[in-house]
Amino acid sequence: MLKETSRKRDEREPTILITCMAPDRADFYPKVLTLFKTIKAFGGKIASSHLVANFEQHVNPHIEQQLKTLGVETRLVEPFDSSLKYSNKLRMLETEGDYDVLMALDCDIAVIRDFSGQIIRDFFQAKPVDQDPLSIDDWKNIFSFFGLNLPSERFRTSFYPKETIPYFNSGVLSIPRIYIRDLRESWARYVKDLWKARTSFSQKVSEYLSIYLDQMALALALASEKIPLKPFPLEMNFPTHHPIDPSLLPDNMKPFILHYHQKTGRGFSSNLVRKGLLMKTGYKMPDQAVKKVNDLLKHSQVISNQSF
Repeated sequence: MLKETSRKRDEREPTILITCMAPDRADFYPKVLTLFKTIKAFGGKIASSHLVANFEQHVNPHIEQQLKTLGVETRLVEPFDSSLKYSNKLRMLETEGDYDVLMALDCDIAVIRDFSGQIIRDFFQAKPVDQDPLSIDDWKNIFSFFGLNLPSERFRTSFYPKETIPYFNSGVLSIPRIYIRDLRESWARYVKDLWKARTSFSQKVSEYLSIYLDQMALALALASEKIPLKPFPLEMNFPTHHPIDPSLLPDNMKPFILHYHQKTGRGFSSNLVRKGLLMKTGYKMPDQAVKKVNDLLKHSQVISNQSF
């Protein structure tokens, strides 16, 4: 009887907690609202997940009320390290709740359709990076510095046809709860140790670390903890800010999640930023997804950056 009960539990769909991490800044408020509005409008089964928005130390009461109306819990957290701002996303791995899988998302994300069928409860999942300027030898040196063997798996980047190690974009992460504690502790340790050791590497690696420290530390942590992983397809973290390698046939892709990377300038055009609308990608099916999001935003009360 116990075996059968266990088997039935394993076969049920995993319960998912979806969370994001945002600084207390006016330019992030529209992003957070867009994220959760699209989850509610287009997420299907995902829309009923436990939703949590983490803010650094403070959140505007007006935004907190809008999120509450959407069924989103808000939490205030301390910075992970004030000098390493991108690493504050590690606070998402401290989110409490009853769940099987934690979905940790960047704020510049729009969910366009139900991705529950893409989640595998026993594997860490993320999309391989869009591009990787580091060579395999560069990675070998980094791993060797920390006494780690370089993983043998190779994944394909999406902007240019290049192979890389298990090195993932950290904007969309699916993490089984059973690995949360070990990954959180290991990831935090490598963030700090990798930053301290940055001058031990080549100038190229050191410069890359200044931007992608959290992602590079994540690659080390996954290998160190031997966490089983499966890559997400490009549709689970579709970038709108840069052309996709044509051999991947981006015109035909139907994104589950759009990652619009506002900071790059392509995800939002200057004349649309006041309205908080996404810029088109130039690809047939992805642009249908962009239109769907923009139509939703036009008819909702997502605030602009200039409202605060």
